[in-house]
Amino acid sequence: MLSKRRYAFVSLSAYAFFCVLLLCSVNSCASPGSLVPTTLDVTRSSPLRSLSELRITVTDAKAVQQLYQAAYKLPSPDLGKQQCLNNTGIVYHLKFIQDTQNSEEMDLQASGCLTLTTAQGDRQEDDQFLDLAAKVIHVDPLVPSYQGTK
Repeated sequence: MLSKRRYAFVSLSAYAFFCVLLLCSVNSCASPGSLVPTTLDVTRSSPLRSLSELRITVTDAKAVQQLYQAAYKLPSPDLGKQQCLNNTGIVYHLKFIQDTQNSEEMDLQASGCLTLTTAQGDRQEDDQFLDLAAKVIHVDPLVPSYQGTK
């Protein structure tokens, strides 16, 4: 009788382990920063300025991966020393896509505090990263000049 219980316990444990392994093989266990994206979808929003709609898909896998990796190399922002000047409110919404089940979204602030919001928290953008982003998504400058009425 004891051996039946032991067998049932081992079988149940093996089944539970298999289920956990199966769940980890899908997106739920993919850690942020571990994606190997091949496509980047980009949209832009600006609650402070009227801008034309922007929708871009970048399929250059090497460039997409370079931008993704550069994002996770950025440091966390030093919240005590931030100066958020000239905030135009322009945000680029970046969706890095690996396949139909694995993707990760980030928000790139094009001005102001220059904060990149990722799944692992905020990162402090720098000029090198912003230049790379502009190059990869083919939008230069990231903050278009103001086209006011005369």
